[in-house]
Order: sequence, then structure tokens, then C-alpha cells
Amino acid sequence: MLTTLFICALNLSTKTGYAQEVYQHISHTDIYDFLDELANAQVITINSAVKPFSRMLIAEKLQEAEGKTDQLNSRQKKELAFYLRDYHKELVPGKSADKRLDLFYYKDTLFTLSVNPIFGFSLYAND
Repeated sequence: MLTTLFICALNLSTKTGYAQEVYQHISHTDIYDFLDELANAQVITINSAVKPFSRMLIAEKLQEAEGKTDQLNSRQKKELAFYLRDYHKELVPGKSADKRLDLFYYKDTLFTLSVNPIFGFSLYAND
């Protein structure tokens, strides 16, 4: 019994873990619509049939579009700047990156945590 436990512990301790991709949920249709719009305007190339996209892929495509701002109209430039502030965290490995303001943000070599509250309310009235 002790030998079996030792072999199992030795086997588990020699396994290495691999980082996982963080995917943007498909319910966030705004970023997907914007990427599709850029792809239709031939600013970027992306396979829209395979979703969800990883946050890193979205950041790379936004950065690719940033290099072609002469092909964008003013609304698209504003949206690109807005989305780059959120997805820039994936590209730059530091806390001092030009990113959107987070309630709490932590990043090291193994872990990233970003906390952003969502506020809302509902009002119901009955006569």
C-alpha cells in the first residue's frame, strides 16, 4: 500500500502544467461584431466561423488593426482605442501598461486577476 502511494505521489509530482487560453465568451457580441466589421473591411483577417476567440487573439487582431488606422473611420478609431485599453493587458507584461481602470488588477508570471464591478438596477412599478 505504501509503495502504491509513493508511486502515485511520484507520478503526480513529475507532471508539468500548461497555461490555458482565456476565451472571451460569445455573449460579448460587441467585440465580435467589431472584429467582424474589421474583417469585412479587410483591415484584418480572421476566421469568424470558429468562436470563441481567445483574449490573446483578440488583442493581436486589435493591434494589427491599430497599424492600419488610415483605413478606419472616426467611429472605428474610437472603438479600437476603447477595446485596446481592455485587451492591451494581454500584450504588455506589466502593470504600468496603458489599460483601462480596474477596481483590482494583479499580474505575475503565472497568474492574472482583474476585478471589475458591474452596476445596475431594475425598477418595477405596479398600479
